[in-house]
Amino acid sequence: MEAYSISRFNRISTKKLRRISNAVRKLKYNTAIGILENLPQKGARIMEKTLKSAGANLAYKEPAVREENWIIKEINVNQGPSLKRIRPRARGHADRINKPTSHLKIIISDNED
Repeated sequence: MEAYSISRFNRISTKKLRRISNAVRKLKYNTAIGILENLPQKGARIMEKTLKSAGANLAYKEPAVREENWIIKEINVNQGPSLKRIRPRARGHADRINKPTSHLKIIISDNED
């Protein structure tokens, strides 16, 4: 049995979010939650919230599956649209500031597959 959760338009760059996703990829659910709770990065809060949502989805789909058997099957981090902002510069010029967003998808499954 599989379940997934998607978090879109997160105000963090994909590079920063991928560093955290590599730390918890292919781990057991409880271990990954423990790691994410102790990481200081902003992306860890986003990933923890999305992972708990995927766990709740799996518990809803199949209540008989035990939480100790859950494993993170796949984590996808993709680039979202950038917010474009302008910074005024000298002599009437302007520089563009790109504020990146990212999309996160986490798929978890029970270990019985």
